Amino acid sequence: KAGAVFGTPHYMSPEQAAGAPIDHRTDIYSLGVIMYEMTSGQLPFNADNFMGILTQHMYKAPVPIRALVPLADRPAIECPPTLEAVVLKCMSKKPEQRYQSMEELRDDLEKVRAGGVPGAVGEMMARSGGFNVPADYFKHPSTALVPATPVGKRQPWPRIVWVAGALAAVGLVAGIFAVAQNTIGAPTPVDT
Repeated sequence: KAGAVFGTPHYMSPEQAAGAPIDHRTDIYSLGVIMYEMTSGQLPFNADNFMGILTQHMYKAPVPIRALVPLADRPAIECPPTLEAVVLKCMSKKPEQRYQSMEELRDDLEKVRAGGVPGAVGEMMARSGGFNVPADYFKHPSTALVPATPVGKRQPWPRIVWVAGALAAVGLVAGIFAVAQNTIGAPTPVDT
């Protein structure tokens, strides 16, 4: 049926999610989602329902991979910024900003594999907020990469909330038992 949305929501392109006409570039977006998941260990967009996921594909930028993988874990999970640029270009919201063919994508991936700088790096650095790395990062490979969204230690407040909730639940159960014990031991009124 024309205009119907059909597919797996986690891997849909924005135009597919919107029910707009699609072409081969929607597959490039979906492949970008798969590469994002392979390099970061998680999906770029997630929600409690189908429409929430589709909305994120249409309007939300994916979190940069380097912000998801803490620096301490980098030796185990390595996603160089050159590969991240390729992945993020694949996941561009507008089809005309993605790779226009799988051949272009393959060429950039070959450059990454060979240790070179793919064309996606320049494009992603030119986009505002799309690929925030220091301008001289690729001139000095030993430069430390700063995450676009710093990954720090989790705040202790969730643990406090859990403890407070558990104590409240224990207090509630104890109160119920206390009332139940008083009710059982109390004499029953007799109707006269």
